[in-house]
Amino acid sequence: MPLTPYMAKQLLDYLLGGAAATRPASRFISFATGTPDTAGASDGPINARESLDFAAANSGAPFGSATIRSARSNATATLSPTCKIVGWNMWDSAAGGTRLAYGTFSGGSTFTVTNVGSIIMSAGRLVITIQ
Repeated sequence: MPLTPYMAKQLLDYLLGGAAATRPASRFISFATGTPDTAGASDGPINARESLDFAAANSGAPFGSATIRSARSNATATLSPTCKIVGWNMWDSAAGGTRLAYGTFSGGSTFTVTNVGSIIMSAGRLVITIQ
């Protein structure tokens, strides 16, 4: 999971005591139709964000991972006619706000959403890992 430059600074400040790091009050996910990177989110027509509720990070193997606690459903925008989802972005707000982290799906997986539908994440299916 790559961190945005903003979040990398926050993490370093927290670890090294350089400044008081600000913890995000909430976390939201958006889905990217292009590969997200440091320069941009690549969010396409799927612009609704869904709040995330994570369990505490693992202290045993696999180290450095946390999982969502409950199922989430993300209502999509009207797509014409289909949209391929290749990645995700994590934000500190339901709209606007600051992007915290981003990534693509493991194994290069993509998901196709047609017309109006929902992206459903079962509890435990979204795992965020820092390595």
